[in-house]
Parts: sequence; structure tokens; C-alpha cells
Amino acid sequence: MAHTGTNWSLWSLALGGVLCLAGCSSADPAEESPSAPPAAESAESAPPTAEESATPEAESSVSGADLCEYLAGQLPQLREIGSEVGAMANVTVNLYSWYEDQGEVPDGTEIDTLTAQECPEVGTEVLTLAGMESFATL
Repeated sequence: MAHTGTNWSLWSLALGGVLCLAGCSSADPAEESPSAPPAAESAESAPPTAEESATPEAESSVSGADLCEYLAGQLPQLREIGSEVGAMANVTVNLYSWYEDQGEVPDGTEIDTLTAQECPEVGTEVLTLAGMESFATL
């Protein structure tokens, strides 16, 4: 139930990065080149490796079924947002808040594992709408 300073720092840093990207992103999706990788992709590619090596045995008290039910309920709102950056910001803030209400907030690799086991289609759609390859990038 207790949150470490590192956990808060990581979430704050991730949220700040998402908000920065939201402010710098183009308002017209036609202006974006589909072949060019997003700027956040290269900046966020190193941290998941560090997160993956950090305490893999730590598990959340939230079941995969509960997580999948929550994410499925978020899909209509994420679809309406219409922007990957906006959806990523929404997923980051709302998923963190939901987990905080449930107890300990896990790392993204645990969320990836739970969604892969319980609801791969829902997890994939959330990640696609948010322009992410993994919850570990949050």
C-alpha cells in the first residue's frame, strides 16, 4: 500500500513526458508521417529494459480479470480521444489512479503479463490506441 519515492518519481516523469509530447504534437494527423517513428519511442526504449530487470517477483493484488474488465471499460473513451498522445496520457493517468485505488501499483511488465494471459485483444487495442508497444513504457 505504501508507495516509494521512486514509484512516484517514475509515474511523475512518465506523465510529464506524455504531457510534453501532447503539447508538441501536431494537431493535424495528416501532417504526421506514418513511416517516421515517434520521438517518444527512442527516448522510452531504454527505461523498459531497466524496469524489466527490477523485482520481477513483485506481484499486484489485482487479478488479470479485474484489470481486463477495467481496460475494456476504458476502450470507448480511448477510441473517442482520436489521438495517440491523448490516449497515452489518459491511459497513464487513469490506469495509475485505478491501480492506486486497488492497492500497490505494479510495473508495466506485470500489466503486460496480465493482459497477455487474460485479455490479449483488449490489451493490444489499448496499446494500439495509445501508440505504445508495451505497458512498460508508461
